[in-house]
Amino acid sequence: MRTRAELRETIKRNLGHPMVKIELYNSQIDDAIDLAKQKYIRWGAGNATQEVYFTLMLRGGQSIYDLPAGVYDVVGVTDKVG
Repeated sequence: MRTRAELRETIKRNLGHPMVKIELYNSQIDDAIDLAKQKYIRWGAGNATQEVYFTLMLRGGQSIYDLPAGVYDVVGVTDKVG
């Protein structure tokens, strides 16, 4: 298993580093890794999971909320109102 740092270096080499100057912050590469991981998990799980959408009332100053039973992970958050 590779560490995240080793994976970053592999990605840079696949983009041409060190012959090509790669101007990316590690945080940008980490964001791309996390997005790819989320998409893979969704694809890999197939019909084993179900997407459910719900509204959760947020309160100022509160950062921890109890999620409904059966919710194990929040994949995305939308701030659309109306």
